[in-house]
Amino acid sequence: MHFSQLCTPLSLAHSPCPNDMFIFTAWEQGLSKQTLPLASVEISDIQSLNQLALSRSVDLCKVSAAILKDLHSDYVLLPVGAGISYGAGPKLVGRKNLPLSEIRQSRVISPGPHTMAHRLLETLIKPREIISMNFREIVPALQAGICNAGVIINEARFLLHELGLYEIADLGQCWEQETSLPLPLGALVAKRSLDSPLLARITSAISHSLDFAQGNFAQVFPYIQKQSTEKDEGAIRRHIELYVSADTYSLSPQGKKAFALLGDYEQARW
Repeated sequence: MHFSQLCTPLSLAHSPCPNDMFIFTAWEQGLSKQTLPLASVEISDIQSLNQLALSRSVDLCKVSAAILKDLHSDYVLLPVGAGISYGAGPKLVGRKNLPLSEIRQSRVISPGPHTMAHRLLETLIKPREIISMNFREIVPALQAGICNAGVIINEARFLLHELGLYEIADLGQCWEQETSLPLPLGALVAKRSLDSPLLARITSAISHSLDFAQGNFAQVFPYIQKQSTEKDEGAIRRHIELYVSADTYSLSPQGKKAFALLGDYEQARW
């Protein structure tokens, strides 16, 4: 491998959700000791991130687990940065606590057709119609009565009472009942054209960024809060605790099995 590739600035894209901000803030802000130069950082909703990766236009990208099989030829799944949840996941919510039988006859909002939330809604709930919106628009749409129900994926899950919403189902719990495995929500992928030494350095940089955030939360919190949809510190902390798990630091055998249910990853470099 050429030394120049090790030094070439990378393009990175991830979501503004607290768990992703927790992973990347120290790297982006130059706070951790070990880092790599970044040419650009795009912070966007998960549907937009999926489209970026599907167009092969970014070096590193957080994507929905649902599209990994479509990226396999050009991207490798990294062993750090994953979003895997145990016993919880995207929440199906509404202004009323409606039975699932009624939801299945309704129009329901998802955060995008390529998202894992959409796939769970489509396969586990099977509503009459699914419409897609930016994840930030779902709560206001429900409050306005546009649809009976929608799937939320951000820290609003911890503020349902304040937002005037009810939980109808936790799709993570539904998934575990069906599979007996944790729920793979997001994955960090890197272009296969990046050689092994650079992929190793990327993995190390992310690990150091995670370690810094874990030990210096007060320093990273303002940047995390700035990007969060909800500004409540308690909700942000609980979101991080839910979605930054041991699998985020290093994929476990159970985590790998969960991803394997969604496609063939035999060539992925763990």
